[in-house]
Amino acid sequence: MKNMKIGTKMTVLLVITMAVIALVGQNGLSNLQKIENAANDMYTNRVAPLQQLKNFSDELFMSIAFPMQKIQNTDSIDKTMVYDLMIKIDHIKTSWKSLENNMANHTSKELTDKTNLDFLETIKHAEDILQTAKTSKSIAEEKNYNFTLFFTALNKTVKDVNQLMEYQLTEARQISLNAEKIIGNTKSQSMIIIIVGLLIIFILSVILIRGVINKLKISNDVINEMAKGNLEVEVPEMPDDELGKVINNIEKMRLKLKEVVSTVYMAADNLSLASRELSSASQNISQGATAQASSTEEVSSSIEEMVSAIQENASSAKETEKIAENMADKTDKMVKAGIDSREKIKAIAEKISIIDEIAFQTNILALNAAVEAARAGEHGRGFGVVASEVGKLADRSKKAASEIEDLSKSSVNVIEEAGGLMQNIAPEINKTSNLVTRINNASQEQEMGANQINIAIQHLNEITQQNAAASEEIATSAEELSSQAEQLLQTMTFFKINNKEFTVSSNLQMKPRRQTPSPVFENEMPTKRIKDKSSSGVYIDLGREDDLDGGFEKF
Repeated sequence: MKNMKIGTKMTVLLVITMAVIALVGQNGLSNLQKIENAANDMYTNRVAPLQQLKNFSDELFMSIAFPMQKIQNTDSIDKTMVYDLMIKIDHIKTSWKSLENNMANHTSKELTDKTNLDFLETIKHAEDILQTAKTSKSIAEEKNYNFTLFFTALNKTVKDVNQLMEYQLTEARQISLNAEKIIGNTKSQSMIIIIVGLLIIFILSVILIRGVINKLKISNDVINEMAKGNLEVEVPEMPDDELGKVINNIEKMRLKLKEVVSTVYMAADNLSLASRELSSASQNISQGATAQASSTEEVSSSIEEMVSAIQENASSAKETEKIAENMADKTDKMVKAGIDSREKIKAIAEKISIIDEIAFQTNILALNAAVEAARAGEHGRGFGVVASEVGKLADRSKKAASEIEDLSKSSVNVIEEAGGLMQNIAPEINKTSNLVTRINNASQEQEMGANQINIAIQHLNEITQQNAAASEEIATSAEELSSQAEQLLQTMTFFKINNKEFTVSSNLQMKPRRQTPSPVFENEMPTKRIKDKSSSGVYIDLGREDDLDGGFEKF
């Protein structure tokens, strides 16, 4: 019973209650069935026959006795009344036969037989009188004798019917007494069953309720002590029923809560220290971000100067490109002009060779003329002088033509060399033009890249300033977190573990003064940051997993 579960105990109690109710109900139903049978017997075998006897008695008087008495008191005979009375006699004979059959097994056979004999005798005398009345106009001689026999038999029949009715009433009274006895027995038996059942239910209920109340009291005491912060309250070992499981689960909860409180206290202590270190580190980050913002401003200024220089280089490269293209065009023209000059000088040399041949022919003609003048003698002296002069002129022409030819050849060589040089210079000039074009394109790309770098530097400057502000907010949040951790530690002093109270460490109650980094303005001149080797910051590894992280969800 001690280790029985509450549900089982409640089931047993319910089964006993239902058994008591079933016994009371079964006993009541059984006795009610008896009472119902008695009531049916009373009505069917006693009350109904009694009513039939009463109806028979009334019909006997109304249908037979009164008409016969009327006939007795009348001198003249009404044939219609006689025939009507005979019909009524047949009907009452049928009624008696039905009544006799109904009472055959439910009344005294002796009384029934006696009543039957008296009834048949009464009917016989009535029929005799009616037979006489049918054949005679007057029955004065037989009136007194026959009517006396009829009424004597009728009185016996009525007396017998009254005895049958009295018998039925006596039997009905006995049935009623038996029903009352059954009702009394039912009440007594039901009362005994109810009292015994209620006593058993009461005893079991007291045992069950006392056990429940004791366990609830233990649960209440344990929870009350835990509500006061005492996590060292002793919890007795309970049986393995529902409330026992509740108390055992409370003990498990107490142990787990004790473990959680210890863990939370340690975590809050570590959190407070870490938040202070985080505040210090965020201040260092803020200062570094401020210096970085200054350096970024300086880099941005340098980038802008570089962009300006690149733009100047690009402009110069464009001018150089134009000059190189112009030189390339002029060089091509010079090459073409040299080629034309060479061709023309060659043509001049050809013409000079013709002049040289003409001078040679002229010189031959002059020699021939001199020979002819010598032959002519004195007459040909003047012609000889002319021929001599013509010969000299031809020599001079030949010499001049030879010199001009030499100069032409020399000029052709010079022009060919110049043309070769020009042809060699033209690709270099074109190459130079291409290089200048590439330099121009590269300068434009450098300008675009420098502009993008400048934009990125400015964006980096904004991000750096935002980081500085975020570091400031982190420092503020870290201080707030430290305050919340100290508040949590102060709250944890409510609990008692190992008969000791938690206390807030004195080193956690000292709040460092947070240094506010100076903001960076756009118009402020960037200054070079001097690295302080003494302030290297604090290393906080918040990503490392340990045994304290098992109870938290990781994102």
